[in-house]
Amino acid sequence: MRRGPRASGSALWLGALLMVCGSCDRKVAPPVAPADAAIVRARDAAPALPPLPPPELYMLAKKHLREGDFDHAILIYDKLITLDVSPDMTANALLGIGAAYGDKGDRKSALGAYERLVALRPRDVEARRILGVAFEDTGALVRAASELEKAAELAPDELTVFHDLGRIYRRQGKEDAAVKAYARYERERARLVKLLGLSKDEKARLHAAERLAAVPDDATGRALTLALDDRSADVRLAVVKALGELRYVPAKGPLRALAEKDDDEDVAEGAKRALSAILRAEQAEKATK
Repeated sequence: MRRGPRASGSALWLGALLMVCGSCDRKVAPPVAPADAAIVRARDAAPALPPLPPPELYMLAKKHLREGDFDHAILIYDKLITLDVSPDMTANALLGIGAAYGDKGDRKSALGAYERLVALRPRDVEARRILGVAFEDTGALVRAASELEKAAELAPDELTVFHDLGRIYRRQGKEDAAVKAYARYERERARLVKLLGLSKDEKARLHAAERLAAVPDDATGRALTLALDDRSADVRLAVVKALGELRYVPAKGPLRALAEKDDDEDVAEGAKRALSAILRAEQAEKATK
């Protein structure tokens, strides 16, 4: 992810980056819940952060997260929240905090960040989904299913929600419910793969590539890899981002070739970043064995 929707924390965060409030009822977000005690202690003990404006602090936090410097990323994201920045930036800061804690293996603190996120964005489908997966990772399957069912009510066609629900229902021994959830997931996945490979509409292919970035199976990984030669640079860029988010190891060779030869600079750089993400995931997996 790789576990697809159940990716490492930073993969989840990257997949949900720049969440918008299109599904929210509120124009003004409610106050964000306070940071947990661990963040407060780390904040008090840390050296002063550089005096940068919020957008630059945000990019610095992203850089730390991407490079695996999770403690500094958490501190900067928390600082952004205390600066009373926009609801969108606050939501992304909470995603970043949860991702960093997740990659550190601190599932309880990651869960706390995602609970704060859902309190901020109660009708955001991806926030609910991420919280559901976080509950699953702590073993709270009933709470996990509840959050994902709420997400499914908000977005009945969101394929990753049904993939997660199917997995959790199966873990709960609810086989009939699992089969139904997986069937809904597979119908939508197959439709998107067909769009990516066959549609003449560039926007449709782009939409399909972006949505398939959270689909955790080999068939989807192969379909995305084949789409690396799409005639549209925008679609190719979406595909390389998806493969990086999926940490799809069989795409290493094609991504390396694309990084070396693609005429579009953004695509070439995107391929390099995706390849780096895959290599880091491989190294992390080896380190845990």
